[in-house]
Amino acid sequence: MQSEIMVRSKLRVLIASENLKRAQSGLPALTQQEVAENTRIAPSVVNGLVTNRSKRVDFETLNKLCKFFDVQPGDILEYTPDEPQSE
Repeated sequence: MQSEIMVRSKLRVLIASENLKRAQSGLPALTQQEVAENTRIAPSVVNGLVTNRSKRVDFETLNKLCKFFDVQPGDILEYTPDEPQSE
């Protein structure tokens, strides 16, 4: 039986939230590429977090994202516990 991912990235939500602010201010949308360039994180890592395909996250990556978005690690990652199995 394959285990379900219990920790997920909320980077897609952070980018969307930033883009809402930008749209209201008349600024262009923030892209994954811009996040990668401004944080010096590989574009493939940013995309992996946005699409929840990443298997692990480096503390340095979390630090850069927290600094860029001015958030805490819990704003980037969320934990969803397993549902108890019924018999």
